[in-house]
Amino acid sequence: MGDLGAIDAKYDVAISTACPGLDYIVVETTDAAQACVELLRRENLGVATFMILEKQVDLLPKLQQKVSPPEGVPRLFDLIKVRDERMKLAFFAALGNTVVAQSLDQATRIAYSGMREFRRVVTLDGALFEKSGTMSGGGSKLRGGKMGTSVRVASVSAGAIRDAENELSFLSEKLNSLRQKVADAARNCQTSEKRLTHLEMDLAKSHKEIESLQSQHSYLEKQLSSLEVASQPRKDELDRVEVLKKVISAEEREIDWLIRDSKQLKEMASVLQRKIENAGGEKLKLQKSWISGIQSDIAKDRKRSTVARFR
Repeated sequence: MGDLGAIDAKYDVAISTACPGLDYIVVETTDAAQACVELLRRENLGVATFMILEKQVDLLPKLQQKVSPPEGVPRLFDLIKVRDERMKLAFFAALGNTVVAQSLDQATRIAYSGMREFRRVVTLDGALFEKSGTMSGGGSKLRGGKMGTSVRVASVSAGAIRDAENELSFLSEKLNSLRQKVADAARNCQTSEKRLTHLEMDLAKSHKEIESLQSQHSYLEKQLSSLEVASQPRKDELDRVEVLKKVISAEEREIDWLIRDSKQLKEMASVLQRKIENAGGEKLKLQKSWISGIQSDIAKDRKRSTVARFR
């Protein structure tokens, strides 16, 4: 709305402070406002506030009234120049009877004078008294620049509109592409964060396993030291081993002597056995054979008798 009017540079700070509606977008009908809102939503272009002229028609009688502000101060509305007379209604809806005071003292007198119609007062340097009785102002930097000193030309050629539409389409596609990239990056970030969480859990688990293994290693080293000490034979045991070695050596020599002696005895027994057998002659050999046969028959008869008993 600030582009639809103009004001003397002297009142730049006053109008920029007292009229937040300068940032509004002016439309004629509610349908137009709804269409603009739908466009903003569809293209994800942010939000905006709209001044709907057809909704301000009830203010026309008050706009046309003649008023006399106290102490001869001007209304901000009366200081604004417009190219399109219809825009006066928008500025009056935003400002009403807000007046401009030359100083803070003058503004204080007017705001609290009892004339309720002119209780909203702004100074040239931006101190603002609201109808509610509150006051705002101060700061190191004055607000200004929301309205120029001349009305901007509002006429736009068909070619400019086409160019703007093409640029809007290009920028919308670029914006959608960037949003897709941001969404992809966000998904990748989430995936990376999950993977990082798993890795951190695995790392913590590995640290615990290492600590457990180190504890086991320390315990085994202590056990090994104890076993090494325990495995060393005592002096009395070593002395006993030496004694046993001597005893075993003596016993082994005794066994060797007995083996040699028994071998000689076996040879002597074999010689005597042969002499006994030869002394009886053939008759003794036949008797031995006959006795062996009888003993074999007796064994067979016993076997058959045993089998018959179990049947």
